[in-house]
Amino acid sequence: MKRRLILGSALFAPLAFIGCMESGAPTGHTDGIPSSAAEFKAEEAFPGRSGVWCEGYYQGLPIKYEVIDGKNVLDGDVVLADSVISSTLSLGKSAGAATNGSRWANRTIPYTIQAGLTNTQRVTDAINNWSYKFTFVPRTNQTDYLTFRQPADAGTCQANAIGRQGNQQFIDLGTDCGTGNTIHEIGHVMGLYHEQSRADRDNWVTINWGNILSGKSGNFNKYSSGFDWQPFDFNSVMMYPPTAFGTTVGGVVQATIVAKDGRTWTGQRSGLSAGDLSTVEKLYPTPGYGCLSSVSLSAYRQDVFAATSSGAIQTAAWDQTIDAAGTYRGWWSIQGGVTAPGGCVDGLSRSTLKLDVFTVGTDGRPYTGAWNQYVSNGAWRGWWAIGSNITVYPGSHIVPVARTPNNLDVFAVGQNGNIYTAAWDQAVDGGNGFRGWWQILGGVSLSGGQPSAITRGANALDVYAIGTDGNVYQASWSGGATWGGWWTLSNPGTPVNQITAIARGQKIDLFAVGFNRNIYTRAWNGSSWTGWSQVSGGVVAAGSRVAAVSRSSTRLDIFAIGTDNLVYTNGKNDGGAWSGWASVLGGGAGSGVQLSASARSSTSMDVFVVGGDNKVWTADFDGSWHGWWRLP
Repeated sequence: MKRRLILGSALFAPLAFIGCMESGAPTGHTDGIPSSAAEFKAEEAFPGRSGVWCEGYYQGLPIKYEVIDGKNVLDGDVVLADSVISSTLSLGKSAGAATNGSRWANRTIPYTIQAGLTNTQRVTDAINNWSYKFTFVPRTNQTDYLTFRQPADAGTCQANAIGRQGNQQFIDLGTDCGTGNTIHEIGHVMGLYHEQSRADRDNWVTINWGNILSGKSGNFNKYSSGFDWQPFDFNSVMMYPPTAFGTTVGGVVQATIVAKDGRTWTGQRSGLSAGDLSTVEKLYPTPGYGCLSSVSLSAYRQDVFAATSSGAIQTAAWDQTIDAAGTYRGWWSIQGGVTAPGGCVDGLSRSTLKLDVFTVGTDGRPYTGAWNQYVSNGAWRGWWAIGSNITVYPGSHIVPVARTPNNLDVFAVGQNGNIYTAAWDQAVDGGNGFRGWWQILGGVSLSGGQPSAITRGANALDVYAIGTDGNVYQASWSGGATWGGWWTLSNPGTPVNQITAIARGQKIDLFAVGFNRNIYTRAWNGSSWTGWSQVSGGVVAAGSRVAAVSRSSTRLDIFAIGTDNLVYTNGKNDGGAWSGWASVLGGGAGSGVQLSASARSSTSMDVFVVGGDNKVWTADFDGSWHGWWRLP
């Protein structure tokens, strides 16, 4: 669960205002570390300086902040105006009102860059990391806007609000602050707190109070209010490094934060992690259809599934015998199904007559629905809860695989970060639902991560996931009582955020997206793995996954949303080189959406995406591309 925002929980009971304390009292905060070892420094509003600690309320949240030179410093790098801090909680102002005032309307941020700011490229590069979902526009006459400016102190890296405060607000970037620091400070402006501030942090880390520099222990406070979203994320761009504000003994900086499971981390400032992306999606749900799933029943039939921004689960369909003109029918509600706003629905086909869909309900439980052309007069049936012993985050994926027309396996990441599977076998389970969930060999996923699963036969399953160390791991099942794995498949020299697997008979291809948003691939040829290699030129919009389809056992096609939000494709035949990235007829995607693709035959495939108008669009390939057409 990710302790990030804020501003939107229920009302808090009134607390006594304690006032201010002497310098060095154990309350407060300051930021982690920049984007590379060369930038390894704490982000602070007043580097190396301490003040007087005070308590009060900010946006309905009880806070402890440090007053330095008359400035109110929250979490070390957030400077708050006197007017936004109160000494008592006003029950007349609900947290909901504070929440509505804290988000940027329409995900649009007007901004200016103050004259005198050096190295403006760091601002441009940082904005590019956020532009997958947010639109940054040069300010004209907007009342609420963000200004990047340069302070006198080279080490100052700070924002002056959590979320949108109204009117002009600032991000101060000293000359020592790099792109990674800027990404981090924009995160505060979007509404994110530090990861180690989470209410549940003591379940994950131990704070070594005795190793903290004098006057800096306040930077390790945690908040008991707000919400945690996704498991604790050591890879978050909002996370401290393990030696943040540590004392030096014998030339060695001492650890101030230690993971309870013994893992190591860096306090990366390379970019948004999968957990960061998931949390931002929670704060700023994608309007319209943000998450699509497409399924080919045959060379002449196609089904598409999506959830609206309100959570309603819908489907549309194309059948050449009915829709010869190429138009789709729909959208139809699937049994009144509802997922969390911004949630996903994942579908698959077990045969040309059978479809199954999966989603996470608003209660955090996985659900499934089914369609069989010759059952219930061709109507959808469901929804049925899958098991009762797992809870996942609304908005997560339930990843399905069909080994045969009568066998289904599904995979999910629980709220504890563990990787689970459940199974249905018509010969064993009949109409009695799924068995499971079972944790797969103690596997734990990257926070916000999504597993990818494939089948290579009736008794062969493989699941791939990204571990908390940014490496790719594999587990396999071959018809026995237990799984084998997890085996490390390492990473391409940089931690990865997203993984997509596809099977072509006994061949397997993996596609990973790094924190640097480059696309990498690795393949299993039936007996051994190749090494990781970069798919040259492929750089995706932050948060975008790679969609992969196989039109035959020797052909691969992949799709991704580029940094310009256009839809691109690349392909190769076995033994050949990648053909190179090409725009699919100039089609563009909306902000923060995913695309889906499916192959209908060895010569035909379709790609689907949500456009900037929040409508679903499609293009198809039958030797050349045609489209784009808007679905109903």
